[in-house]
Amino acid sequence: MAITNYGQLKTAVADWLNRDDMASVIPTFIDLAHARVNRVLRVADMVQRTETQLDSRFTQVPADFLQMRAIQLRVTPTKALEFLTAEQIIQERGRLSDTAREPMFYSILGDTIEVMPTPDATYELEMSYYQDIPAMSADSDTNWLLTKAPGAYLYGALIESAPYLAEDQRGLVWHELYNKCIEELTLEDEKSRFSGSTPIARHRSL
Repeated sequence: MAITNYGQLKTAVADWLNRDDMASVIPTFIDLAHARVNRVLRVADMVQRTETQLDSRFTQVPADFLQMRAIQLRVTPTKALEFLTAEQIIQERGRLSDTAREPMFYSILGDTIEVMPTPDATYELEMSYYQDIPAMSADSDTNWLLTKAPGAYLYGALIESAPYLAEDQRGLVWHELYNKCIEELTLEDEKSRFSGSTPIARHRSL
């Protein structure tokens, strides 16, 4: 059976479980699988770029934000901000006077980006980040992950069903199949970064 949308995914999970009495809980298994994939998968299909204005110490991350890849100020020349942990940015703020000027560092505090020093003007901030995989709710819904690797959702949902069903012996097989899907997606992503290009050996003069 092809799995091309949310409705077909729910049917496939019920078929694999060989249960016709779990329609009310299967969406929960799928939601849990969705959250699991968001925690572990980081591939190019999840990368989003955006620009925003930076004029204060704190700026909200995008609503679909999972993890930062790169962040820079659109100045001349473009300037990448250096990541600091929350503890490090507190130490830097104490070590340096926080006179307003062009930011050099950033940290992520929950759903907020903190920069340091505090901006002395309005800057254009460019971000590249991993975004949340689009969720599905209507039977006709789909997303790039379901299209590319339906097994990630199917086996992930089956894994999440195991505690509910109690001691389902198929759990180990489902884990192996799920892990294989994630590994294949990651490997494909790594290969695509070098597709069509040949590494050039550079020799340094002695």
